[in-house]
Formats: sequence, structure tokens, C-alpha cells
Amino acid sequence: ALESFLIRRMVCRASTKDYNRLSLSLAAELQDKGLDNADGIVVDFLKEQGAESRVWPDDATISDALITMPLYRMLTRGRLRLVLEGIEERLRRSSMAEQPDVPKNLTIEHVMPQSWRANWPLSNDVEEPEATNNRNRLVHTIGNLTLVTSRLNPALSNDTWIEKRKTLAKHTVMRLNHSLLDESQDSKWDEEFIQARSKRMAKLVAEVWPGPDSPIWDR
Repeated sequence: ALESFLIRRMVCRASTKDYNRLSLSLAAELQDKGLDNADGIVVDFLKEQGAESRVWPDDATISDALITMPLYRMLTRGRLRLVLEGIEERLRRSSMAEQPDVPKNLTIEHVMPQSWRANWPLSNDVEEPEATNNRNRLVHTIGNLTLVTSRLNPALSNDTWIEKRKTLAKHTVMRLNHSLLDESQDSKWDEEFIQARSKRMAKLVAEVWPGPDSPIWDR
């Protein structure tokens, strides 16, 4: 519950300024009610927080953040990698992956590259300034990000989507990449697809770090 609270607030770019007082209040609550039911006390305490500086984001809030926020620019690489690794681990556990543990020292890769103009042109029927700004934001959202090894990262570079698909299909061992390859078989990698993938990844994040309304806390 504590991990979910912290990760969800991190993804939503919520303030950490009140965490010191929050921690003291929680410690006092545990001391007052005893440690025999510490798990339930912690969950109930976090659920009851209503102040903006303390609220535990629900699924709708975290989904909106993952779909709209350019998190690559807003989170440190380590924090963003933690979220992506959580999704990768979830995918491995829900499959028959031969390697259940997520590899270490992975790097974050933009599927549509940050320098997209050369090989990823905009459609001819869009207003360029607005479409450019929208793409520059979406390229840094979670739906356009994945994890690769440091050896594979340079091989992908700013290639076209066709070439990136070939390289990933040939070399990747990541469930995140197998998933994106499966999902994109009949689709081009564009703004609409990025947003749809962000929604799918938001659901996985909500499973990895259940929110305040999750039935998991009633077990």
C-alpha cells in the first residue's frame, strides 16, 4: 500500500512536501492502534487522506497522467525505468516466460524517436504547428517508451518503424517488446496508437500498484 501510494503520486507528479508530517501521523496511528493489524491500519489511513498533498491517486487519475504527461521529461530515468520494469515484471508473471526476473541495467527507448522528422513524417492532412507540438509531447509519454538492453539501444536509433520492428523482432527478449510487436501488427506507429498503448500500460500499472479502490485491500 505504501509503495502504491508513493509510485502513483510520483507518476502523477504530486507534491512530496507533506510526506514528513504524513509519516509522523501514520506512525502515531500505528502506535495508538497497535501493530497486530498494521496492514489494515496503513491501508485505511492512506485511503482517508483527502488533502491534495496526501491523496492516494485512483485509477482514473493515474491513467490520465500516463496518457497525457510527457513523463520522460518529467521523471528521472531511474524512476521512469522503475515503472517500466514493473510493467515488464507483470507481463512476465502473467505469461510462461522462461526468465521471470527482469534483467538489470536496461535502458529506456523511444519507439518513435525524439528526432522523428527524418524517418517519421507527419501526415499531409494535418496542421503542422499543432501536429508537431502534439507529437513532441506524445513521443515522451509512456505509450511510446519501452525497455531494451544497452547493446540493442544503438541498433534501433532513429530508424523507421519498419526497420525498428525487424530489429526488435530479431533480438528482443523483453515481454514489453513482444507485446508492442503483437499489438502493432496491423497498425502504423502514430499518435493514435501511442495513446491507445498508453491506456493499456496504465491498466498494467494499476495492477502492479493497486489503487485505493482496489478489492485487493479487502482480502
